[in-house]
Amino acid sequence: MAGILAAMAGITLIVRARADSAMPADRAAAVTRIHRVAEKLETLRRRHLSSLRRQREDAPVALEREIEYEKLLANPVNIKGELNAGDRKWESTVLRFEDLFFAKERRIECGQLFGQEIEKICHYEVGMAIERTSPNEGKIVRVRGTVVGDQPEPLCQAFADCIADARSGLTVPLPDDPRERYGLVQKLQSSHPPKQMRDARFVQNMVDELHSLKEQVMKGPNHMDPDSYQYKSGLQKLAYFERYAAELREREGK
Repeated sequence: MAGILAAMAGITLIVRARADSAMPADRAAAVTRIHRVAEKLETLRRRHLSSLRRQREDAPVALEREIEYEKLLANPVNIKGELNAGDRKWESTVLRFEDLFFAKERRIECGQLFGQEIEKICHYEVGMAIERTSPNEGKIVRVRGTVVGDQPEPLCQAFADCIADARSGLTVPLPDDPRERYGLVQKLQSSHPPKQMRDARFVQNMVDELHSLKEQVMKGPNHMDPDSYQYKSGLQKLAYFERYAAELREREGK
């Protein structure tokens, strides 16, 4: 919540400063932007409060458990780093976090709310406290978005909060070990996608190239192990962009 309020104050001060030094027409546009951004932040604030209420209704816990969740969020494990270091127990969890279908609708909403206000790139982390629900799965019970970098854009924190909130309550794979609760973090960056990514033909050509690459890595002399993280990650991306290309063709009536 503090991130949302800070983002609101920051963007308002910046845009007001620009408006005060602008010509009347530019000032009116700047004021319009202030109102637009304020409305988006208010939407996120309400959604965040609703999510917090839902979290506590779905998973009422004692104060000691809440303190433990906070400790997990304060010192989360970078599981992609662990996987890169050779610990394959985190492979399924990393693949789920990196799957573009994961929290897709809410992620798109975050982009629509704040993406157009981010001018360059937003570096951030999503921290998650996860409670085991079965031998191989757990539920994300607490989330935290944290901006990375010295001079983030004013709405980067609000965007990070939105992306984090989108994951609250979702189920993810976990290693089959005795631990009941985990603190995990994923490092992310977001920017405007290229305009070509809205063109069905361009995306389909990309999909065709990915299929060709898949054949090459499977049949070449240094073929990739189909059980490797890299191969599974590639298949996930291919499945997503195949679906996306089909959606674009449908929108374009082709």
